Amino acid sequence: METKYLIPLLAAILGAILGQLLSHLFTHQREQKKLEKEVYQNLVAPYLNDVIFYINSETITRAQHDLEERIDIEQVINNINKNIKYGNSQLFLALFDYQDSRTYFDGSGKQKNSGVLAFLYWYLDFVINDGIKGVGYENMDTFELIALIRRTQIKCGIWYLMCDRLLFEGSKNKLSILFEQLPNPLANYTVADISKMIKNDVKLTELTILFEDEYKNVKLEDIGYGLFK
Repeated sequence: METKYLIPLLAAILGAILGQLLSHLFTHQREQKKLEKEVYQNLVAPYLNDVIFYINSETITRAQHDLEERIDIEQVINNINKNIKYGNSQLFLALFDYQDSRTYFDGSGKQKNSGVLAFLYWYLDFVINDGIKGVGYENMDTFELIALIRRTQIKCGIWYLMCDRLLFEGSKNKLSILFEQLPNPLANYTVADISKMIKNDVKLTELTILFEDEYKNVKLEDIGYGLFK
């Protein structure tokens, strides 16, 4: 075949291949955005507010008396379970562990109650990494939402870790005192820190707390109103 015919033929073939690749890419992007929107609508939007409200409202002093509305968090988790197909492997595992914690009798309530916190922690982790892609990242409101989720996730993770030593109610009361007295007592911790501690089953015995202008290591048992006198 003469060169003058070969070059246009190759150009046409390459053009067709490139067109198919671009079409496949755009189709994949549309399907991905559709899936991200479905994940947000089915596994995030209906439940995220309740999860955040539960963690932050239960860790205030006099929660039993001052809250006019309480979240039935077990019902929320049951509802999340109905749409778990949109979750990732970590969320599936967290749900399995949560359900396992309810299978066997636990007189102390330690495993049952901490199982709730472990699931909520990994749910918020899923939301941050996968669940809110469907709302985009274009505006300040989204960044503020991410910051709120991260703060709440850290509090939830610390609460869970404290349960091993102080049980559920004792841990909740200690956190309530910290957040009543200080604006951001857990500023020393990141989500990566907490996730590593949970996965390594760290036995928490003290917290690094941010006071007004300095960090101090405080034993869990020493957290109380006397700490701020």
